[in-house]
Amino acid sequence: MKRSYLLFCIGALFLAYGCSKTKDVANIEKDIPYHMETPPVTLFDSTTIPPSIFALGPITYTMPVFPIPTNSKALIVQYNTSANKLNSVKLTEMSMSLLHPDTGSFNFLSSVYVSISATGLPLVRVAYNNAVPRNTRTVTLIDTTGDLKNYFLQDTINVYITGSFIGFPPPNAVIAVNCSFHMSANPLN
Repeated sequence: MKRSYLLFCIGALFLAYGCSKTKDVANIEKDIPYHMETPPVTLFDSTTIPPSIFALGPITYTMPVFPIPTNSKALIVQYNTSANKLNSVKLTEMSMSLLHPDTGSFNFLSSVYVSISATGLPLVRVAYNNAVPRNTRTVTLIDTTGDLKNYFLQDTINVYITGSFIGFPPPNAVIAVNCSFHMSANPLN
């Protein structure tokens, strides 16, 4: 009797260990890149605002919001999982690049913040850079968030870019925002 009980306990431990390992093997880990470009925009007109305005300090301005489709439903189907099987979606990297004009840099910015919102969800800051480097066309942003799963599951995320301007940006500037999210799911959850 003791021997069969011992074999039963060993079998149960082996089965429990094996099931947890099987569940780990089923984990889906996927990096999802997004690329968005602002329409050509002139934020300030140097003919109507004197350049001396910046002597008073940086001017904080939030660009018009631009919506980005998440394509989350298609991605969830592609990886044979479902919304309730998602463990997390986290921002892994974000950067901004000056695409137009071909010359120039982000010397007009001292800091930049990116926030997102979605239907029924609050506005949350996701990345920033408080010290935009001089003479650069690309700015790397620092992640400030944890899990963005609830935002990712929406059809659209609204993106807000706020900058502290210390000079005039080039007319008709086009800025690209590149980011990558890491999706973690497990169909066995």
